[in-house]
Amino acid sequence: MEIRADRALELQLRQIDEHAVEQRVKEWIYRALAHMAGGTGGHRHGGAELVALLAEARQRAADYDEWNVVRLLQDSIDYAEGRILKPVMEEQYRLFQDGLRSETYRQFLARTLEANLKLFVDVGEKVLAEHPGVTLPDSSVGRRVSAASGWTC
Repeated sequence: MEIRADRALELQLRQIDEHAVEQRVKEWIYRALAHMAGGTGGHRHGGAELVALLAEARQRAADYDEWNVVRLLQDSIDYAEGRILKPVMEEQYRLFQDGLRSETYRQFLARTLEANLKLFVDVGEKVLAEHPGVTLPDSSVGRRVSAASGWTC
């Protein structure tokens, strides 16, 4: 099994370091980060040793009752071993975004989706008005409408 060691994992470990209180836990996190930085040619170094360092950091966090850090380190191990997908990790821990999600962007996305869905409904209603009784399997109608409207299916 290939061990993943990428920017997402590095950012996650840096966030975990901010949450850790006990210096001995932080030391093991630093060791894992240093191991990752030891790759050649700008690549991060992973491997079984990285997982062992993360497991040791997790154990130290458990020794000092830092249960939130234990959970975060377990997620890091799961990610490194491929049990958590990269997009899930990035979104769950907001690795590439600062602060809260922008309400302006959310509203923009909502309006864009609303406009697209309204367009689809309008096209569908037009097809039904021009071809009463048409059914979904009647693909010839869909092709004629697409050609007439300039839309492609």
